[in-house]
Amino acid sequence: MPLTASSKRTNQAALAAAFATSDLRSICRAVDAAVVAGGIAKVARAAKVDRTTVYCAFRCESGPALDTMVRVLRVLGLRLIVKIEPYLPGGISAGPEDDGSVARGGIQRRRFGPGHRSVGASRTLS
Repeated sequence: MPLTASSKRTNQAALAAAFATSDLRSICRAVDAAVVAGGIAKVARAAKVDRTTVYCAFRCESGPALDTMVRVLRVLGLRLIVKIEPYLPGGISAGPEDDGSVARGGIQRRRFGPGHRSVGASRTLS
């Protein structure tokens, strides 16, 4: 069943409110509701992710893998944007010159746990 304009606005408002909290469980509940409204199988197919993965990803305690989150958000018409803040709480610099990320050059695939809270995250709703 296609989403109506009203239900799309409701999903966008719920997603915006959830991302504003920076709480993984709230974000996962809002994304899950949007996925269910759009049809789990349809979203999974468009995201090129297994249906079971999509079904479970936003309902598990550990939360989804980042690649699953990004793919599903893209299908829902959203982008996940990370904004670098000059300083984190406690005076820790977030610049690449201080965190060693440029020197290491490594990328790790990580799951965000239930206690994870993003710092300085920005969101864009399309």
